[in-house]
Amino acid sequence: MEIVQTVVRNTTVVLTVNVTDADGLPVAPASYTWTVRTPDGAASTYTSTDPECANPSAGKYTLAVSCTAPGIWQVNFQSSAPAYSSSQAVRVMGKWE
Repeated sequence: MEIVQTVVRNTTVVLTVNVTDADGLPVAPASYTWTVRTPDGAASTYTSTDPECANPSAGKYTLAVSCTAPGIWQVNFQSSAPAYSSSQAVRVMGKWE
């Protein structure tokens, strides 16, 4: 899993995925889910109805995550029709690191 950002604790990070069809054109999936796993292993799931999620343009999906604890935060995006998956990680530094 690639670390896409390194931030300090208590930072809101906006993660982005672009969903495309076989020709590389942006598409809207039938449904999608973001899953965030904190450094202590707790998981939260977000869908299009959650205020943290946005669809600012065709095929582009974002999630705003408030990273409150130091460590590696794992973020996964899954969609259906078309099936698409993306995994990203955010490194959150403590105050004195």
